[in-house]
Amino acid sequence: MQPLRRLFLRLACAAAALCIATVAGAQTYPTRPVRIIVPFAAGGPAAVLAHLIAQPLSETFGQSFYVENLPTGASNVGTTTAAKAPADGYTLLVVTPSFVINPNLYARLAYDPIRDFTAVILAVTSPHVLIVNPSFPANSVKELVVLAKANPTTRPPVRASQRSWRPNCSSSRSGSTSCTCPSTAALRR
Repeated sequence: MQPLRRLFLRLACAAAALCIATVAGAQTYPTRPVRIIVPFAAGGPAAVLAHLIAQPLSETFGQSFYVENLPTGASNVGTTTAAKAPADGYTLLVVTPSFVINPNLYARLAYDPIRDFTAVILAVTSPHVLIVNPSFPANSVKELVVLAKANPTTRPPVRASQRSWRPNCSSSRSGSTSCTCPSTAALRR
C-alpha cells in the first residue's frame, strides 16, 4: 500500500478513535469487542474499507474491532441492525451513498438516517459524475433541469449497472420529474 494512503488511513482511524473516546466519556473504551457492520457482501469496497479501519483500531485500543457483513435488502438489513443496536459505541456502521438514497426509494424503513445515527468520520470520498450521450440536447445541469421541466411526463431510459431496474420516478421541488434506480463512511450507533 502506498505510504500516503497508509498515513491517511491511520489519521482517519485516529480521528475515529478520538470521536469514539469522547463519546465514551470517563469510561475506558472499549471494554469489549466492537462490531463494524458492513451492509454489503464481503470483498466489496465497503468491506475492504472496514477491514482497513478495523485492524489499526484493534491495535490502538487493544480490543477487537471485527467486521460483520450483512449483504441483503439493498443495505437496509444491515443498516436496520445497526439502528436497533444499543447506542453505546460498540456497533459501527460503514455506509455508502445508499444510506441517503434508500430513504427516498423505500416508503418505509426501520431507521431514520438522521435521528438514529451519529457520524464519526468521513473515511473516503468517491467522485460521482453526471454524464449524457453527446447527442443529448442538454450540456449542463441547468439545461437538463430546463429540459426536464419542459417535458415533465417524459421518462428517460435509466441504466444503473449491467442489469437494468425499473426506475423510480418522482417529482422534485424544481417541478421536474426525475428517475432513480436502486443500486447495490462510518457511522456510530
